Amino acid sequence: MNVKITPGKGCDTWLGTLGALGSSAEGIAKMAVYDGAGIVADAIKAAAPRDTGALAASLGISKIKSDGDRVGASISFAGTDRDGRPNILKARALEHGTPRMKPHPFVAKAAKSKKEAALAAMKSTAESAIKKMVK
Repeated sequence: MNVKITPGKGCDTWLGTLGALGSSAEGIAKMAVYDGAGIVADAIKAAAPRDTGALAASLGISKIKSDGDRVGASISFAGTDRDGRPNILKARALEHGTPRMKPHPFVAKAAKSKKEAALAAMKSTAESAIKKMVK
């Protein structure tokens, strides 16, 4: 299950500045992505069904990865429930429904509701780190 948040035009300026920072840019970008992913992950956890709380507890953020000029992270459900069923499959069934169950799209709604907050946090983190470097 992927959640993709793409920075808008307002982020172009600080992304350009990151490019000018050379080798430090990747570390700054990773910090910014982690902060943004944390906001989205917290929203998804809060929206997850609370039957046992195990599904929300299984949500995590992957190691931040960079691939060329892209930096990203995955927010995903890990592990299995007490009956051995993978949590990612349970989340997918809840999100999209099954032939016997209506969908309850908690992941997409939570991610969409926090998109702007995540982007703002990413921008703030990057700007703060850049200001520290240029002092």
